[in-house]
Amino acid sequence: AARHEYLSQQLADARVSVEPDPRDANSSIVTVFGSVAVKCRVIDQATQQVASQLLYPGLAEEATTYYSAPYQRRLTVPFLEPAALRYKISAPPEALLFSNAITGVDVQVRPLDEAVSQRTCGTIHPDMLARTGLDDVEIGPGEVVISANVFVQADQTLTIHPGTQLRIAPGVGIYSRGKVLAQGTAQSPIEITGTSDEPWAAFGITGPASAGTRLSYVSARGGSIGSWDGLRFKGMINVYGCPDVKLLGCQFGLNQIGDDTVNLAESHVVVEECLWRNSLSDALDLDQCHGVVTRCRWEHSGNDGLDLMGCVVDVRDCYFEASGDKGISVGEATRASVTDCQFDGCHIGTELKDSSQAIYTRCRFEYCRVGAHAYQKKWFYSGGGRAFFDNCTFRHNEHVDLSPERRSRFVVRQTLASTTDFPDNVFQAAELNDDWAEAKLSNAQLQFRTPLPPAIEEPAP
Repeated sequence: AARHEYLSQQLADARVSVEPDPRDANSSIVTVFGSVAVKCRVIDQATQQVASQLLYPGLAEEATTYYSAPYQRRLTVPFLEPAALRYKISAPPEALLFSNAITGVDVQVRPLDEAVSQRTCGTIHPDMLARTGLDDVEIGPGEVVISANVFVQADQTLTIHPGTQLRIAPGVGIYSRGKVLAQGTAQSPIEITGTSDEPWAAFGITGPASAGTRLSYVSARGGSIGSWDGLRFKGMINVYGCPDVKLLGCQFGLNQIGDDTVNLAESHVVVEECLWRNSLSDALDLDQCHGVVTRCRWEHSGNDGLDLMGCVVDVRDCYFEASGDKGISVGEATRASVTDCQFDGCHIGTELKDSSQAIYTRCRFEYCRVGAHAYQKKWFYSGGGRAFFDNCTFRHNEHVDLSPERRSRFVVRQTLASTTDFPDNVFQAAELNDDWAEAKLSNAQLQFRTPLPPAIEEPAP
């Protein structure tokens, strides 16, 4: 118990102070001085886009006495205490948010501890290790075998030429902090597979320098998960913290390990005309993304076709067939506009939960077990899911068309739906009221320059 308490205290010790840069009004001086790193998120006030990076504390230049088991006090060994390490961040203090890089708990800004400030930092600052002038990386065309991990730095661009067939060895991945241009064509696509039946690792793209990443007419299958510098990529194809990424005309087959086939997080995304077939679990997972998903198709996803968490997303002209769980999962305060989509033979056509809301316009839910479901999953959200179904059709669903559980609401307008197991939570509306109309407009904007729309109150029954 004592050991557990000690380790918990050490892992929770994330401390940070912030002050304006006296020489640059648009920058901040961030000092990290706890035992663990902090994740710094920079919010662009104009676009609401988010970029993130890890900031590590330093180590003192001189060693101090340390008990190898402080909770037992048996053997002493030399130990380097944390020391303050300062970073210049190109954003004002009010645009910065911090969290513990290990536990994920929010970290509040605090003054620099006097004891820590008096320690001389012996750590070489990361800025002094910056690699510059590296050549860009080009792959293909033709068949290329990748037998060792490929690492692309932030000041490099990775280009994969049309007509390239990448064959990646088991456990091997491609990882980039810079922009990736994998731009095949319909006539000369890019193909990514393994060298054997054993899974290759992952294609991971991360960081603000990856802005402008484009994946066009890329076919990928047989991957799993990967990691680089402590960052775990939980899908076969991953893009994290990218201000601008577009997927066009891509096809994704069976991945062998991992929760997601494609995982996009904390990014501004455009996904067009892509196909997911036979995904192991979730096909496309969007975490805290803004963007547009249009003219895409999901076939036989093992779990969810499209999984949304903390997103603002416009989904249009998409088809979801035989998803093992949900066609679209709308969760964790997501705002979504879903237009002209079809859900055919899914376990659940769409599901909303945890303070999420969505507008469904001219959508069809057919031959699902449940057409639309909503509930509260996590207690710390204020409610379940809320949806407006405008001119939608529910037909031949096995169990029920509309199923909004406690603390959830469905509003329907000119919608064909015949069954519900929670009639007190289903409301009729003659018109799209102002709040819902405003939310639909905000969600439909390609660039998502406006803040998230407010929570919506449905009309009284």
